[in-house]
Amino acid sequence: MQFIERVFFIIVQALVRCVLSNRCKGVERQTLLHGTSLPAPPATFATPLPPARQRSQRSPRARSTAAEHTYCLPPDTAGQARYRRRQQSLLVVAPAPAAEASTWSEPAPVIESVSAVVAVSASADVTPPPVSRTTEWRRWRKKEDADRVEPLPPKKPRKQYTCRKCGGTSHPQFYGRRWCPATTSLSLKDWMTQQKADRDAKKAASKDDA
Repeated sequence: MQFIERVFFIIVQALVRCVLSNRCKGVERQTLLHGTSLPAPPATFATPLPPARQRSQRSPRARSTAAEHTYCLPPDTAGQARYRRRQQSLLVVAPAPAAEASTWSEPAPVIESVSAVVAVSASADVTPPPVSRTTEWRRWRKKEDADRVEPLPPKKPRKQYTCRKCGGTSHPQFYGRRWCPATTSLSLKDWMTQQKADRDAKKAASKDDA
């Protein structure tokens, strides 16, 4: 019952607010007009509107009296290109000047082929590429190690495993665990199978916990 009364009170309050709002708007409108009455706007247009255009069933096309454009393709010149070879520059070798004391002069060298001349010119103009500071330091370090007279310190010998139970040195292992016949009654094969089963069980338990 209280819920219905509360809803009815809200509805009545909304209606009263709407009526008061409309009345206040009317009073404001009359105050702004100062008693003058404006003509009511016409609901229809003075002149009749033109009729609606009907949609055509055909697609629109451009209205042009000019002739249709024709594409002029260039002629096909495939396979007609000419290959030009680069002209190799010849190196002119001047004859050596004759010595004043000698009565004969050495003959000028004869150029046998253009490839030899190109090889000579290429070997004369070759300059080493620039080297970075890191590469230069590595080369210097390698040269210093090669010129060093002192021998490098010998490597430490690997310590041989010795069993504390039986004194053996050739016990097989499985992930750090050694098999010793003096401490277990299982054979090597059965011991390996048991160790693998224990490792698999630990892996499965760790996955379940994660």
